Amino acid sequence: MSLPVLTHAVKLELPAGLAPPVPEASVVEIDIDADGTIAWNGTAVAGLAQLEQYLHSQAAADPRVEIHLHPDRRTRYDVVAQVLAATQRSHLRHVGFAGMSEFR
Repeated sequence: MSLPVLTHAVKLELPAGLAPPVPEASVVEIDIDADGTIAWNGTAVAGLAQLEQYLHSQAAADPRVEIHLHPDRRTRYDVVAQVLAATQRSHLRHVGFAGMSEFR
């Protein structure tokens, strides 16, 4: 028993050149001082409501933005938790703690 050899081919037109570069995601630095003061890229924020406005506008401009949190080691946890909850309500997914070597 034998089978015929497949001799047909599919022509593909592949694009030439390299793929366009993926733009870098923007980074926002949020500092939380020991007294609960919150700073957005070095500028003090009036409160949690203003921080949420900043987060919503940033999420609308670039949803891939990276949020780097820098809490002071004496910051109360509830302030940090409120900031994390605000980022979650803004549908930002790239949130992380930066500069945590002092907590080791």
